[in-house]
Amino acid sequence: VLGHVQSLAQADGYEVVVVSGGTADALDSAHLPADGAIVIDKRIAPTEEDRVTVPVVSMGAYFDRSVDHVGIDLYAGTVAALTHLGSCGKKRVAYVAWSHFTAPLSEKDDGRIHAYTETLAHRAESPRWLPIKGVGRQGAYDGVRTLWRGANVADLPNALLCLDDVIAVGVLAFLRDAGVRVPEDVAVIGCDGIEEGAFQYPPLTTLAQPVAEASRLAWQFLRCRLAEPDAPLQSVILTPELVLRGSA
Repeated sequence: VLGHVQSLAQADGYEVVVVSGGTADALDSAHLPADGAIVIDKRIAPTEEDRVTVPVVSMGAYFDRSVDHVGIDLYAGTVAALTHLGSCGKKRVAYVAWSHFTAPLSEKDDGRIHAYTETLAHRAESPRWLPIKGVGRQGAYDGVRTLWRGANVADLPNALLCLDDVIAVGVLAFLRDAGVRVPEDVAVIGCDGIEEGAFQYPPLTTLAQPVAEASRLAWQFLRCRLAEPDAPLQSVILTPELVLRGSA
């Protein structure tokens, strides 16, 4: 996202300053002089709204509907992924996510989680959560290995829906080393659409987020807001593409 936004901004003569951490400080022109801001995957808390002094566009899977926004509907994408798995005869679908992402998983305000729990409830199936405690690809590899070895064979899932592609890459590596056939024994689907996924064995099926289009629209919205501060709210919701490859 950053690369896309930087290219667009620089082409229009703007400089991009990257700020991480607290939202309010970044959106307060007294703290950080700026003409406007694009906030990625972070909502503005009600307690911070009074400190926002610059035009804001919210973008990503987590977005704020109270300001101009470019949202990504991971709910619809996840339903498409689950529908595809069902059409392939994969009924025992487990959800693999970082443990710090969950509190618990079923209560997480995330379209992927809601789609998973609601779709399985509609099918009268119980959700299967596989929380990963580590970080990165190695953390995913080690986490799935521990969970896999501690489960009864009859209880093992025949499909793994992963929170992101980093987890999915680690999962694929473990399954390959464990002699599990993908997708015959276990199908794997990631989320994000990172380039690395296409070069796995087998290549990773994933929900590819429309990063380039979202970045373009977010920058367009910000430019319009700067030019017309009183213009109506700008809003668009994009849907990720289910990219079918060898893993599912």
